[in-house]
Amino acid sequence: MHAGVRKPVYFYTTEDGEQFPAVDLVVYGMVTMFMIDTSYSSTIVTEEQAKEWGVLDDLPPDPDDEDSLGCLVIYVEDSHCNTDVYVERVAFNLLGCDFLMFNCCRLDLDPEHPSLTLRNSSDEDLESYVPKKPVVVAGKEIEAYLDTSEDSFMTCRREDIEGMSIEISDSFCEWQDFDNILVSAFGHEATGTLCVDDVKNPYLGLQFLRGAVMEFEHDGSVNVFFPSEKKCDVE
Repeated sequence: MHAGVRKPVYFYTTEDGEQFPAVDLVVYGMVTMFMIDTSYSSTIVTEEQAKEWGVLDDLPPDPDDEDSLGCLVIYVEDSHCNTDVYVERVAFNLLGCDFLMFNCCRLDLDPEHPSLTLRNSSDEDLESYVPKKPVVVAGKEIEAYLDTSEDSFMTCRREDIEGMSIEISDSFCEWQDFDNILVSAFGHEATGTLCVDDVKNPYLGLQFLRGAVMEFEHDGSVNVFFPSEKKCDVE
């Protein structure tokens, strides 16, 4: 066991100028970059990554998922268990909630010194899931996912904004942005842009979550808090 192994995290900037938290992990002896994606229950790697690891040709197909090129079991150096990984045609390797939960990770999204600590192993019978948390948006409480992969503030559906203290224009169609919307969660509040879009579920993005700490416990519970609570504005 390697209890308490701390990995540095950095905010990777894409060609479009958007950011997401990333961590370099050693797999098959190779340093491999993963996007930390708390909106995904599984860990995924790209087709190119599987080729680089030299395992693509030996990959058994997944009969239950036609979009997947297959599944393999990997060991990440310093982790507490093997990880099932799906190989798909995606742009980045995604470190999902399965890895975060099974290794009881502590994800610190501190703007200056973010980190990922692999604290211990989870309960053996634990199944990964994407956690939802209560969030107050413009005076209304809703349940929202936490999406570290989205460089946005808050996104919700048309039906979610009913009862919120915001003005909806008569020309509203499939999506609309509302500026200077107050959002409160985990003892923290900030104002930013609320995007109302055709999404399956509402979610908090990285612009709100930056500075938060997420602790994945051995029983599958997820604690989220801000170490230094203060009101801030998000442009």
